[in-house]
Amino acid sequence: RMHEPALRMSLRVFPFSAVAGALARSRDASSFVAVLGGVRSFSGLTHTRQLEPRNSVSGGIALRPAQFAALMPWQKRAFSTVPVKQKLDEEEREKLKIQRLIAAKQKRDIEKLTIRAQTRPADCRGTPSSVALRKTGWVPGRLQDSNGTNELLHVESKSVRRWCIEARALSTVFQLHVDDRPPIPVLIRELQAHYVHYDEPMHVTMLAYEKGKDYLVEIPVNLVNQDKSPGLRIGGALNLNMRTIQVKIKGGTPIPVRIEVDLAGLEVGDRIFLRDVKLPDGIEMADLAHYKTISLLRIAKTRASMGLL
Repeated sequence: RMHEPALRMSLRVFPFSAVAGALARSRDASSFVAVLGGVRSFSGLTHTRQLEPRNSVSGGIALRPAQFAALMPWQKRAFSTVPVKQKLDEEEREKLKIQRLIAAKQKRDIEKLTIRAQTRPADCRGTPSSVALRKTGWVPGRLQDSNGTNELLHVESKSVRRWCIEARALSTVFQLHVDDRPPIPVLIRELQAHYVHYDEPMHVTMLAYEKGKDYLVEIPVNLVNQDKSPGLRIGGALNLNMRTIQVKIKGGTPIPVRIEVDLAGLEVGDRIFLRDVKLPDGIEMADLAHYKTISLLRIAKTRASMGLL
């Protein structure tokens, strides 16, 4: 027992086999400490691989159950039975990481597509009431169904603030939660923002979305293969006349996130008209007079494209 204090201290630093060898070669506590000074070289032996690092707060070494049972009672006080944790393969860890990322993204997407609102009282109307309402984190709103019935609402400001600067805000189906009623799929028809603080909503107009009916929505334009356009490569300027296109979605057709326009092969002076844009099945261009003649974009010539720089 006279070796117990030094042994307890050393077992938390050195492998058990090395400490046991030092104890066997020592006859008293002073010689044990002296012999212990040369034990550091034993920590790299192959038989020490059976010992796994302990994952407790106090640090030290963890033994396997069979090794722990073979210790003397005074030796067991220096150890604690911590089960050895099985190491996962790299593939399994990567799969778990991907699953967690997907679950977190799905949760964020659901939260992003959720709009919370409350029924507006009859006495809360007019400009003074709307100004006071916006100071509390809510904005006035309106919900309209296919029959033309309007319902006045108080819409949570942070639910729609992030969509004030999104081009696809008018082509995304949201889930509207009004009080304790079941969620209602809606489309944002108009989202008014502050004239200075453009990410601050002022008023929201929504339309109840019903599958099987036709809707007019505005879908943002996405330009692809810009690096494959000879006109842009030599310094031509891209003039985009419209960032969104109003299209008619036929009943049952999913609303696309964007409309892709291919710029491959465009030279300086070339144009792409709206009538030439390829749309997915079930989607057609809105029946507007100027849509038949207007150009979507044009590659304009510059001094660089003419070789004057």
